[in-house]
Amino acid sequence: MVKNISRLKSEGSPTFGADMLSRLGGVAFIFAFALVGGYLVSWKLSAQTAVVAAADREALSAAKKSYDLGGIKAYQSILIGRSAETEAEWNRAATLWEEAIQLMQAVPPNSPEYTSAQLKIAEYQSHLIYAKDAQLKASAFRLGTNQATEAFAKSQTAKTEADWQAAVSLWQSALKLMQAVPKYSADYQRAQEKISEYEANLRHSQKEVQKAGAFRLAVKAATEASALVQSAKTSGEWSLVANLWSKAIELMKSVPPGSDNYITALEKVWEYQGKLKYANQKSAELRAASNAGQDNDSDFSKIYIPAKVQNQALSKGKVYLEELFSVMANGLDVDDMDSPSVIKPGVYMIRYRLNTPDGEKQRPETVAVFFDSSANPLGHQVIVP
Repeated sequence: MVKNISRLKSEGSPTFGADMLSRLGGVAFIFAFALVGGYLVSWKLSAQTAVVAAADREALSAAKKSYDLGGIKAYQSILIGRSAETEAEWNRAATLWEEAIQLMQAVPPNSPEYTSAQLKIAEYQSHLIYAKDAQLKASAFRLGTNQATEAFAKSQTAKTEADWQAAVSLWQSALKLMQAVPKYSADYQRAQEKISEYEANLRHSQKEVQKAGAFRLAVKAATEASALVQSAKTSGEWSLVANLWSKAIELMKSVPPGSDNYITALEKVWEYQGKLKYANQKSAELRAASNAGQDNDSDFSKIYIPAKVQNQALSKGKVYLEELFSVMANGLDVDDMDSPSVIKPGVYMIRYRLNTPDGEKQRPETVAVFFDSSANPLGHQVIVP
């Protein structure tokens, strides 16, 4: 017991008390740290959630602002478009439509305004197309004048076919722009005057294109003529050759003096004239020969019948018919026979009048027999009366 008391006294000593306090303080610190740490984590999570929520609210607010501002831009463009006439006014309207479209496109998918914004985009794009078209019309007079200035400058220096073709394209563009000037435009009346002027300039440039291209076209016609000469045999083919040479000559004559090909064109005219003369001669010779051949055939058919045909065809034809019709009829009677006639050179014909029994009645028939130049029968044909 004394020992226990002594131990208790010992434990109740200042050293013992300090140790216990130290141990209790460590536990309390750990517990307090845990509480504070948990609180800090919870606070941090709450703070992050609050930040996210604030960001979402800010994003949704920005989307709403973008949607509303897009609507305001669209309304402003509509107001301008109601009275717009000038190029600058329509340009401002088009710019506002573009800005309105961009603002609607900025509305995110999670926004309540997203579906409506998509519909607005399609609507605004159609308005933008109209505004740009109106802007183009409003600028048509200015742009047309600019194109005409370029076309006039090109015409002053044009020499080649390509130069004049470029001038034609510019005049066509200027003319199209002037025709697009709307009636409500302050430039409409002047545009109508310019249209007449530009049409005249366009026709002039087109003629110059033909002149400048005359050498090229002439060479093309001459090339075709030279190729056809290699195979031409008839009068008609040589006549076509002559037409091509004539075309080439006329085109060479139209080459303007200012052209780089002018001297060459003069030389080609002389060269092509000789070829044209030759082609005409060949065509005439072949045509005359053809006509003479036709005349000879005609005279031959009227005059010349070989002696064998004249002397032997009648009897040979009768024998031919008797043999031919013996199977079908008895007592074949040749009542009458024509003189030989010419079908074409080398083919001759004689008509025979036949009577063949047909019951109690006699049925007449005419049969044509064809012969060669040796009076040999080639065939026959029954001629129905």
